[in-house]
Amino acid sequence: MDNLYPLAKLGSLILMINKSDKDFIGGERALEVMSVQIDLDKKTIFEIMPLEKHLKFNPWEEIVEEAERELVFKVINNKFSDNDIKEKIVDILEKTKIV
Repeated sequence: MDNLYPLAKLGSLILMINKSDKDFIGGERALEVMSVQIDLDKKTIFEIMPLEKHLKFNPWEEIVEEAERELVFKVINNKFSDNDIKEKIVDILEKTKIV
């Protein structure tokens, strides 16, 4: 999960992006940044979609503290199988990372 970056939260929802894509947010390639939404309460991993769509329509709160990001990773590891994390988050975001 070293390539993942928990960017924002909204209640029990987390927006996860590829760590290497965070530098593109707010720039000319911002529309290319893809994200995976995770519902920690409902244990649901949603389909990948452009980060911009999430940020445009919902009042997401940026996760700024490293300690909070580490906590998000712990919760994800406890709620989801290694296989689900790899296939539904890591692999998907890796395929869409900006080069």
